[in-house]
Amino acid sequence: MLKTIPLEEAVGNTLAHDITEIRPGEFKGPAFRKGHTVCEEEICHLQRLGKNRLYVIDLEKDEIHENEAATILAQALAGEGIVWEGDPREGKISLFAGSDGLLVVDTLALAGFNMVD
Repeated sequence: MLKTIPLEEAVGNTLAHDITEIRPGEFKGPAFRKGHTVCEEEICHLQRLGKNRLYVIDLEKDEIHENEAATILAQALAGEGIVWEGDPREGKISLFAGSDGLLVVDTLALAGFNMVD
């Protein structure tokens, strides 16, 4: 579940979205990425970015984070010759061919996978 909390309560919570930092002429990009767990040392940085409240993820006991789900799916879907690099971002992970060759898709297995609720 997504919820908004005061910055003072953010330590230990997981960010629900990227937080962008802009330093003109120097840097523009994510200061903190979605899925990051806020720690005490980062509160001042977040205040400097103008954050007073944060959107955080509050998972139920029967839920997992989308990046964890992406890793589980990649492990289940990656057959022989399929690889991936790095960690998932925004619930996505890219699968690549581990070598040159012809991709053969088990269409029945793919259709079954796509039918999972």
